[in-house]
Parts: sequence; C-alpha cells; structure tokens
Amino acid sequence: MICIKKQYFNWNRVLLLPMGLWPDEETKFTRFRAQLFYYLLMSNIAFQLSRILFAEYSFDLVIKILSSSSFFFSLAIFFMCFWINMKTMKYLLHQLQHIYDRLKDKKEIAIYEKYGYIGKCISARVTIFTICGLFFNFIIIYSPFILDVVIPKNESYAIFMMEIVTKYFVVSEKYYFLIIVHMNATFSVGLIVLTGTGTMMISYFKYACGMFEITRYNVSWYLAPVDIQKMILFLLQRGSRTFTLNVGGLFTASFECFATMTSASVSYFTFMYSIQQ
Repeated sequence: MICIKKQYFNWNRVLLLPMGLWPDEETKFTRFRAQLFYYLLMSNIAFQLSRILFAEYSFDLVIKILSSSSFFFSLAIFFMCFWINMKTMKYLLHQLQHIYDRLKDKKEIAIYEKYGYIGKCISARVTIFTICGLFFNFIIIYSPFILDVVIPKNESYAIFMMEIVTKYFVVSEKYYFLIIVHMNATFSVGLIVLTGTGTMMISYFKYACGMFEITRYNVSWYLAPVDIQKMILFLLQRGSRTFTLNVGGLFTASFECFATMTSASVSYFTFMYSIQQ
C-alpha cells in the first residue's frame, strides 16, 4: 500500500508547509508561521486603507485603493478559511488513506490511483506556473535596484517605479522601496497560499470523482442480467474448486488418489515379500 500524502499531495505539502498550513503537521512553530503570514496580509490591507484616511481625499484615490485592497482581502479570507478548517482538511486526508487501504479489487485500486495521479498532475502544473510567475515578478520588480548597484548612472533605473508607487499610494519617496518590498512579499505569500489550497481542493474533488467511478463500476455488476451473474459465479467457482472423476464412491481420479494408491501398493508388496522370506 502507498501513502496518499507522500504520493499525490507532495506538491501541496511543499507550498503549504512553509506557510504553516499543511494539515498533517500542526505544531506551535507551524501555528506561529501561519499567524506571521496572516498578519503580513492584514498589515498590507491596513496600510492601503490608511491612505484613504491620511492622504488628501479624492474619488479616484478611493477607487484605486479599494480595488487593490479588495484583492489582498480576498487572499486573507482564503487564508483564514483554510486555517480555521485545518482539522477538517486533516480528517479528509486520513479518510482518503483509509478508503485506499480498504480497496481490494485491482480495478478499484487502479481507478483510485488514476484520479489521484490526475490531481497530482494538476497540482504540479499550477505550482510550476506559479513559481515561474513569482520568479519573473521578482526579476521585473528588483532588477532596477540591482542595476543601480551593479551599473550605476546619474538617473536611477527605478525612477519610473518610484513615481508609480508615490503617486498611487500618496507617500514620500523615501518610503517607496519599503512599500514595494512589503507589497511584493504579501502578493507572493497570498499567491502561494492560494495555489496550495486551491490545488488541494481540486485533488479532493478528483478523488470524489474517482469514488463515484468506483461506485459505477460496482453497480454495473448488479445491473447485469441474472443469467450473466450466475454464469460469472459459476466460472469463479470452477476456477476455485477441484473437479474429479468419482467411480462408485470407491475411486477418485486425481493425482492425490494416484499417489495414495501407489504408496499403498508398494507397502503391500513389501509386506508380502517380507513374509515369503
């Protein structure tokens, strides 16, 4: 028997364990990590909403801030919902393993493993796509600052980004780099959590589809005509039973009977020979 978590949920574990959201490992340190990353998400939302209060009011500013903060707020809600239901997620993992351990028919096991493999493939592709996206985002965001150090010039490479941040959030230019780091870290955490939890839900759904297919496979036996069921049972019994030729209840044509008769004959002739001597 294989371990479902190691075989089909390893990609989800790689994403969720650093965030403290892996259901099968809940310790004080994992809870601390989950709280830390959740507060990071909430601090981003609080900062953006604070600009409405402290910056000069304008309708365009409110629309921009609310559109940005609502995205991060949805990530925080997704994070919190999964965090609250950690025990349920752990229970579902154990139930999937329990169901797999109880399967005996090879066809049922093949169906179950097929849908687990589909869920794993989806998780792998989405995870790789997310990691590549975060990597390119990192390059785009931080390459101007790296160029300022490696190939300095009179005008900063990051001047365009600085203008966008200071204008969008109405902040001083000396804080724009901290805001960029904060926003990028929050976005990365939220996207990783969304990918890990979303693909895990997809895998659960695929396992549910697999169980429905197993049910359909079993129901097809009961939907078969009675004559077909009897014939299949007869063939199964014929394969498991030993059929022999019985002559008057005294002789049974089989290898076991032949061996018994041979042994008895040898013993009889040995006994007669010893008497004659």
